[in-house]
Amino acid sequence: MEQPVDFEALNANDFDVEKLFKDQGWIKYFDMLNGPVYPILVKDFWPRCDIIEQADAD
Repeated sequence: MEQPVDFEALNANDFDVEKLFKDQGWIKYFDMLNGPVYPILVKDFWPRCDIIEQADAD
C-alpha cells in the first residue's frame, strides 16, 4: 500500500523536506501515519461514516 508521506520520493524529486519536519519534532507523527494500515477495516469503516459540520457537532 502506498505511504501517505514518502520522504524518499520527495527527496528524489528535489523536495528534501524531511529535515524540516525533524527540526519541528514531527517525525513520530509521520511514522504513525506511515505505520500499519488495515485496508479491510478502512473499507468497512468509511461507508458507515457520517460527515457533519463542526457547528452541527457543537
